[in-house]
Amino acid sequence: MLEPLKKWYCDTCGEIIDKPEDGYVQFKRCKENGLVYEDFVIVHHKTKSPLKNKRRDACYIYDSDSDLKSFLGDKGKVNLLSLLDPGPYHMPEFLQMTSNVRKWNDFFMRLQLPYYEEARRYWNRASSDGYFGDSNEVYIYMPENLKRMIEYYKNEDEI
Repeated sequence: MLEPLKKWYCDTCGEIIDKPEDGYVQFKRCKENGLVYEDFVIVHHKTKSPLKNKRRDACYIYDSDSDLKSFLGDKGKVNLLSLLDPGPYHMPEFLQMTSNVRKWNDFFMRLQLPYYEEARRYWNRASSDGYFGDSNEVYIYMPENLKRMIEYYKNEDEI
């Protein structure tokens, strides 16, 4: 099991990012409006990428990036929320900063919600199997339930 909020899967190579210092977050900005974000990914830092000798840009996908550590913990929540709205002091006229709030929400949960990063690998399978049953929109995201789902599917894979 991945250590929650300490290890992630790289969105490029699929390998584990072993610690926050080895990862980067990257953003894709809308072509029409360079202020608005439309995608968010977690990738290996160039120096830690398994692809560093195979590709010039290693695991990098987009040009805009920042270190993964700055999106963790309480300071990370502030940075993540600023991607939605930097607030009235910096932007008196509201502009939706994220074109796809669902992608932002997934990104937020990967960085802030224990067990979500690993559980999302089993999500489609669990949904197809009826694993969630009649669970509500909150229950399935509770960390203890995500952990239980990981254990269930990992055990099933080992049989």
